[in-house]
Amino acid sequence: MKTYSNSHKKIISFENLILAWKKARKGKTKKDYVIKFEDELFCNLMALHYELKFHAYSPRPLVTFILRDPKTRVISKSDFRDRIVHHAICNIIEPIFDKTFIHDSCSNRKNKGNLFALMRLQKFIRKISKNGLIAKNKFQDNNFVVGYCLKADIKHYFQEVDHNIRYVDDFVILHRSKEQLVLWKEQINNFLKENLKIELHSQKSRIIPLSKGIDFVGFRNFYHYKLPRKRNIRKMQRRIQAFLEEEISYQELMESYQGWQAYVKWSSSLNLRRNLLKEIQKVKQSLVEKRKTSLQHSR
Repeated sequence: MKTYSNSHKKIISFENLILAWKKARKGKTKKDYVIKFEDELFCNLMALHYELKFHAYSPRPLVTFILRDPKTRVISKSDFRDRIVHHAICNIIEPIFDKTFIHDSCSNRKNKGNLFALMRLQKFIRKISKNGLIAKNKFQDNNFVVGYCLKADIKHYFQEVDHNIRYVDDFVILHRSKEQLVLWKEQINNFLKENLKIELHSQKSRIIPLSKGIDFVGFRNFYHYKLPRKRNIRKMQRRIQAFLEEEISYQELMESYQGWQAYVKWSSSLNLRRNLLKEIQKVKQSLVEKRKTSLQHSR
């Protein structure tokens, strides 16, 4: 087995900590905790360097909160200085471990985000279905292609461990034979239980005909097209409703819409995006008229 020396020195080097700080602050430059840390940037980074060098570093307590969007999740957030340490470690060990991962492990890897996972999924759907071989169906639907997908989710993944196409705790395996996938599912679950003390989620791990579409990385994936998840459409609709009720500003709504449309544009959603944008403008106009009326009454 190959060994790597001087990793600790590389991790705690001031140059690496500066690079880690730049990564940790990306997209968060207006956050209070980032501004506070950067008020005395050099001193804070040097303090972190010496704590790591003399083994005096200790992570600060996590900040835990509940997120309902719409699924309820318990989120634990690291302190900003600890996130710098996380990036410092990843800067050095990521190149070492990355080359040991399979090609289709897509989560948190450079150039292997959602779009890469979707492209690989489409490639395997075409391969398994022999380029869209249609199964007999009473609807005469050309999305009824042959083949099945084992879509698996590891139970309590993030509570148990701090690992086809895999994305975070989801992975999919495609095959023309349903019986083969049933066998593999049992073998995978036995391996997880015996070797890693974790298991597949009994309700979320199932075998699905390709014709029903595969719910993966935010889309319902069919042979000829992709659709955004219904809950993600409802999420945008709730933001529009919040704007109508004046809970958020027009700028906040449009920031949400731009991020949302950047995601759904990879699906067959042109009409959906146009209709929601029209709805936003309609709501905006109604609020303008409402304020004009209110101003006139006040006079």
